[in-house]
Amino acid sequence: MAINVPTWDERPELVRVMTLTRVGNAVRSVRRRRRLENLHTALEEITGHLAEAERRQAEGVFGCLINMLAWVTMNDENGMSGEEIAAALQGAMTTLIADLRGRNEAARNGNPQPPLWEIKDDAMSRENARLDAGSIIQQLTADQAIAAHA
Repeated sequence: MAINVPTWDERPELVRVMTLTRVGNAVRSVRRRRRLENLHTALEEITGHLAEAERRQAEGVFGCLINMLAWVTMNDENGMSGEEIAAALQGAMTTLIADLRGRNEAARNGNPQPPLWEIKDDAMSRENARLDAGSIIQQLTADQAIAAHA
């Protein structure tokens, strides 16, 4: 995906049509099943020993990251170029791959570890408690509620 993302800058309206319309969704759905199967196969090496729910979560997150909608969102909401988006997505995927690889190996050795997002009581979590996914989502939800009533 990181290779294709910068090229989407060349035809941004086509990317938006493919992503945001029913016609575009219908065109993309023809390949969706194969894309999901390929994603499952690609992640098998680093998720094969994880619980089914964790494998599905990993596949879901990667599915969001390697998707035209990621480009549209990051371009529209953050003004990022395709190259910037590719770098950001590559960084996110690299972090997730490292976590999955470590947890998969631990599970293979009979010592399953919780995903990063489930670790609650360590120094890093306590230090970053005010900036975790839950607090960010809560703030976004509050902002959306205020905007709806404005």
